[in-house]
Amino acid sequence: IAVSKHLKNKLIKSGINKDKISVIYNGVAELKIKDNKNSGEIIIGSIGRLHGVKGYENLIRSFAMINSTGLRLVIWGEGRERVNLEKLIGDLGLKEKVELAGYIDNIEEALAKTDIYVQPSLSEGFGLTVVEAMLAGKPIIVTPVGSLEEIITNGKTGIVAEDISSKALANALEIMLSDEELITKLGEEAKKEAEERFDMDSWIRETEKVYLEISK
Repeated sequence: IAVSKHLKNKLIKSGINKDKISVIYNGVAELKIKDNKNSGEIIIGSIGRLHGVKGYENLIRSFAMINSTGLRLVIWGEGRERVNLEKLIGDLGLKEKVELAGYIDNIEEALAKTDIYVQPSLSEGFGLTVVEAMLAGKPIIVTPVGSLEEIITNGKTGIVAEDISSKALANALEIMLSDEELITKLGEEAKKEAEERFDMDSWIRETEKVYLEISK
């Protein structure tokens, strides 16, 4: 069982027969999001470990490229890249605008504070937090890597950046921030699609089906 077509293709390249692989997207439990905004700022948020593969250096650099008036970037997570990212934030003069908020065990709390969710990954096997952000009704920006293009439909449930670069992320942010109607539309469509494609009942049914087939 592979959780994305991207991972299925990697398994095929490793020598596994494609007919032996089933793609079943992870099911995600319903989230209970309460409005937890405590300022008038627009919060651009991301959740993940502070590791190079997550692309947070590019996200921070992209934030420096846009007009940050009324904006704040918050990244929840911990990892070995914290020191490097803190230095980058200081070098770019963004200490008052960018926050490394540390580990959070309640993703609902982080998403409640987030207005726009960005996943700037350089590689991604599935992207669970992206689906959770969709369920929370957040407009999404992702890079065109791994499974993220399978999860997000460009222009419908989010924006897929042209590439992984800081400039591409900045362009996607500017497009979204310039159109309030687009933000609302993308958030609504993201929630609807996540509820249909990534619900727990479907995941259970599809997984049971695979096990029943191979047990015959």
